[in-house]
Amino acid sequence: MDCDCDENLFALVITGNATIEQLNDAWANIKEQVAEIGGNDTHSLLRSLYKEVSELSLLYQEIISIVDSLRLTMAICIEKSYDLPQDIFDQQKANHKKLNKYLNSNFKFNIWDVEGYVRDLSGIIIRSGSIKIKLDLRMMAYEQVKVKVQSSGTNEKRTRQYYDRLLINISDYSKYEITEEVTVSKFFERVKRYTEYCKTLQNRKG
Repeated sequence: MDCDCDENLFALVITGNATIEQLNDAWANIKEQVAEIGGNDTHSLLRSLYKEVSELSLLYQEIISIVDSLRLTMAICIEKSYDLPQDIFDQQKANHKKLNKYLNSNFKFNIWDVEGYVRDLSGIIIRSGSIKIKLDLRMMAYEQVKVKVQSSGTNEKRTRQYYDRLLINISDYSKYEITEEVTVSKFFERVKRYTEYCKTLQNRKG
């Protein structure tokens, strides 16, 4: 309540000292937990998009990195007339399997057919374009939802009176007093249950 209403982040400190950066990080983490516990659909969508963007970005970067590595290895193979340690060829095969698995493809990657090999690597880059397009679309969606979350957050300034009324209502629903000492997670879990109860009553009236 002190943090949300009075912007007093030092209320987060129980013992010891903390820097402003640490307090800001802690408060941001609490607000994220609140959004999750409270069942905020927009925040859930934002987290889902962020996870998908991260996974797609890592996948695309790995594909490009593997292709660059294979091109370099192939150039060395040609320069050395394929007189290289066996573990290099084994790594090549492992990377070939990875690329075919990632893109659900079946490129031959015949290292003895240089033109065909180069063509296969180019084919991988072309096929990975679909991942890049999907990544760009998800990134656009993420940025749009992020702006929505940020803008909605700045318009919802809660007061102590708001929290007092909420505590009283939840206490009446729970049949025992809930004080300001309740933890954030338990408080918003109570809010969630109380909200669901109110919705049930509203549906019965409807």
